[in-house]
Amino acid sequence: VLTGPHGTGKSHAARAIHDLSPRRARSFVAVDAGVLAHEDAELLLFGRDPAAGSAGLSRTGLIERANGGTLFLDG
Repeated sequence: VLTGPHGTGKSHAARAIHDLSPRRARSFVAVDAGVLAHEDAELLLFGRDPAAGSAGLSRTGLIERANGGTLFLDG
């Protein structure tokens, strides 16, 4: 957990930790937590289940994109 006031470099620190970790070859996904207040936040994070219909469209969520890597929630 990285904490601190806005503008203190938490995202740079998170990226440096990721780059120095065994997960460095996997994805680093940064998300501005402000978008989580949006009505589509669940879709953004978890994606859409292809079995749920929705005209056959599937969408990968950010959690799945970060699988094996790092998901950084900023703000």
